Amino acid sequence: MKINAMMDLMMIHVIKLEPGQDLIKEINFFLMKAKIEAACFVSAVGSLIYLKLRLANQSTYSEYKKNYEILNLSGTLSNKGCHVHGIFSDSVGLVTGGHLGAEGCVIRTTAEIIIMELTEWKFERLADKSTGYLELVATKKES
Repeated sequence: MKINAMMDLMMIHVIKLEPGQDLIKEINFFLMKAKIEAACFVSAVGSLIYLKLRLANQSTYSEYKKNYEILNLSGTLSNKGCHVHGIFSDSVGLVTGGHLGAEGCVIRTTAEIIIMELTEWKFERLADKSTGYLELVATKKES
C-alpha cells in the first residue's frame, strides 16, 4: 500500500517537557541528540509561564510573563537550525503568535510535542542577503 511505503520516509518522535524547561532549547537539544536533519511539527500542546516572541515586521523580541496555553507550533526543524512559529492563548482567551527565538519560552506544566522526521531530506539555514535572515535550504538526500 502507498501509506506503508510513505511511512518508510518519515519517523515520528514524541517529546514531553516538564515545568521550568525551555521549549526551544529542549527541542534543539533533542534534534541534536537524535541527529535529525529534517523535520516538522505534527502536534504541540501544553502551557507556558514565560513567552518570548518576535512579532510580524519587528526586529526585536517581545517578552510576556503570564500563563499561556500552547495552541500550535509550526516550523522547519533540523539539527542545523530551526524556524519555529507559535500560537498561544492567555487566561482570558486572547490569542497571540509569532516567531519563537532560540530561548525564552518556559514550560508551566507540560509540553507534549509530536515531531515528524523527514528521513529523505536535509534542512539547513543559510544567510540570505535579500532578507537578512538565515533561510531554509532543503535538499533531498541521495539514495
